[in-house]
Amino acid sequence: MKFAIETIKTHNLRTPDFEFIFENKINFLQMPNGGGKTTILQLIKNTLSNNWPKSIKEFQEPNGNHSDGSFSLTISINKKKFTFDVSFDFDENAYKITTTGPGGTDLGFSPPEEIRSYLTEEHINIFSFSADVLDPYFDRQQNMVKDAIGTFSGALKLKRVL
Repeated sequence: MKFAIETIKTHNLRTPDFEFIFENKINFLQMPNGGGKTTILQLIKNTLSNNWPKSIKEFQEPNGNHSDGSFSLTISINKKKFTFDVSFDFDENAYKITTTGPGGTDLGFSPPEEIRSYLTEEHINIFSFSADVLDPYFDRQQNMVKDAIGTFSGALKLKRVL
């Protein structure tokens, strides 16, 4: 299976408004300190895992001039494209996700079945990490890489069932 992030778009968030189109290789996102790298990485992780903080205000632009914002993430799986659009309502501390794929648009988080088991926080943390925080990946006590391999191979799921 080939999985790739194709594009990300931000609007009215704690990052500059932009669209980034990823190359079909390893990509590095470099921005000045305070430019929004951590926020972008967190938005990618939260979107792919559908695991959101209780307060989404951490994604609101610092001056708070806008009560809404949006984040869009397009991925491809075996050349089929899926887009997750996240709309934020900062006044209501609420968000809404829509998923668009080859079969149309669904309200909510609706990734294809073949990748759902990989969209866990553990997997996503392995493959979308910040170079600022590498220590946990090499800490024998945390087992991050071992757990990810266990999830990919199915060993952790089998262990949970037994």
